[in-house]
Amino acid sequence: RKTDDISNYEGSWVQLVGTYDGSENSTGINIYINALVADTTDVNTLPYAGMSDTTANVTIGCRDDGGSQFFDGQIAEIKVYSDELTPAEVLADYNSVHKATNLVAWWKIDEMVGNPADSSGDGHNSVLNLAEWVRSYNVLATGVTSGEFSFTTKGNPAFLGRGIDIGDDTNLPPITDDLQLNMPLWSTYLTGSPFDSVDANAHPCTVAGATWTSSGRDFDGAADSITI
Repeated sequence: RKTDDISNYEGSWVQLVGTYDGSENSTGINIYINALVADTTDVNTLPYAGMSDTTANVTIGCRDDGGSQFFDGQIAEIKVYSDELTPAEVLADYNSVHKATNLVAWWKIDEMVGNPADSSGDGHNSVLNLAEWVRSYNVLATGVTSGEFSFTTKGNPAFLGRGIDIGDDTNLPPITDDLQLNMPLWSTYLTGSPFDSVDANAHPCTVAGATWTSSGRDFDGAADSITI
């Protein structure tokens, strides 16, 4: 077991990655927080001799197949690989560059209904236990402010007038060129609905800076988990 203080990240979405080189030694384990290697101090009281192959379920959000030590927080975008990710691959994933090679399970947790499905193609679908859906973002690239993104859309005064609150100013000139907006997604509304995504067919646009995902799961720390 290795530990690192994550209190500085509370309230923000964080990328957590654990890698193992198959050496059956604790020195072969690395933990990354937002693509940076965490504290490597080994606090094991017993030597690590490798992981056992068993038929037990994999459980996310708690320990012992739903029996104890429940996670209190939000989880989205879970991936399992059959090889050890390099530091460069961890950094690429942090910057939303998806690695498809050797991917054996990928739960996006973005369905909003039902159980989280496996998007890897290997069929490792799961059963959800109580956790509620929440809105979420992918981990943002370095330098991008959490909770904000930008997009550019061709000027359309009628569309903008209906969808974005411009207050009492009725003297705005017609928009004839591209318009770039930067805004928090969770407080932006289009025609009365939360702005969850950009419709490239109805309103051509280019998203820059961060990728929006529609949801994650909120785990209450008492009884919530996902079982595979």
